[in-house]
Amino acid sequence: MENFAYGITKLPVGNQPADIEEQILQLILKYVRQPIAIILAVVTANTDPATSESLKIAKQWDPGGARTIAVVTKLDIIDKDTKSDKADLLCGKIIPVKLGIIGVVNRSQ
Repeated sequence: MENFAYGITKLPVGNQPADIEEQILQLILKYVRQPIAIILAVVTANTDPATSESLKIAKQWDPGGARTIAVVTKLDIIDKDTKSDKADLLCGKIIPVKLGIIGVVNRSQ
């Protein structure tokens, strides 16, 4: 079995085709539709998880979260007001996944 990781490009850059977003989405769906695929959903901590395209796709194809791992990035730059929300996020109260949630904190500049 091959291992792939894809991100979703929204706007064409350089000589990318105008429909690059659709092409990448179809490529992602080719794999997440497979019941043996592990879904890696990456979401940034400084945005609302409800707007995350990766979580939307994961929830659509793995509604119970049985084969999804979530990675929450940019935990080091969140506002103090939203820290309790992020604790809920990392504890699985917002993203119900069975394979775990990994928080990423970048080194300080």
